Amino acid sequence: MISGVYEIGVRGLDDSYVGSSKDIKRRCRQHLRSLRKGSHHCQALQLAYDIFGKRMQVRILHIASLDAYSRNPRCLIPIEQHFIDTLPGTRYNTSCSAYNPMLDPIIAARMGDTNRGKRHSWSRRRAVSLALKNKAFSASHLAAIRRYASKRVGVPLSAGHRRAISRGNTGKIISDKTCEKIGRALRGRKLSPSHVRNLRDSHLGYKQTPEHVANASNARARFNDGQVRFIRREFESGRQGYRELADKYRVCTRTIYLVVKHKEYYAD
Repeated sequence: MISGVYEIGVRGLDDSYVGSSKDIKRRCRQHLRSLRKGSHHCQALQLAYDIFGKRMQVRILHIASLDAYSRNPRCLIPIEQHFIDTLPGTRYNTSCSAYNPMLDPIIAARMGDTNRGKRHSWSRRRAVSLALKNKAFSASHLAAIRRYASKRVGVPLSAGHRRAISRGNTGKIISDKTCEKIGRALRGRKLSPSHVRNLRDSHLGYKQTPEHVANASNARARFNDGQVRFIRREFESGRQGYRELADKYRVCTRTIYLVVKHKEYYAD
């Protein structure tokens, strides 16, 4: 087994494809298999193979010890990048970056154009959600997210972006755990004057629906009429007391007492 950096090119020409692998022989056999099938990921290398065929050759540029590779599997990347930058001729590589193809502006723009507007299936979104749930991000990753978020402060969202957020949140049911997290985050928070102005300006000229007006007429509403009737029926039958009903609806026993005694029940 030979580890290192290799070059696939055309005999007599400087143009080549540069790569690195733990097992160069096995990796080159994979390249050759894909080229013969016409399904190689590098279109430039595939085109060169279709034209020149038997003139293609493999040359080992650098050999690394297996011990060094086992200690640091990424040790070959700087060496590969060095050959990509310094070898004469044109590189067949899809990207000019050995570290990460997305660091290449051309590749990043191409991937962005491919994925822009693409809608993932529900199963795909669910799989991504489960993969990211409870994932521990590194300190550098969190710092990068904060830097990006700080650049977006004050940047208005486009109309299409706002519509997409609205569609995503329509009919969404927030779990009790999420509600508790939101409540803890907002508890005791003081809004800045600019935030207050933005909230006020966002509601100027806003037309409320009849349902919105009806709900806003009693902002303290905690129960609907059906829940009030159920609470009274359960208490009168003796099946549940003040404490049981308060724990069920997550209110204090005083509120249940007012509902049962027909004094005040904050119904909508």
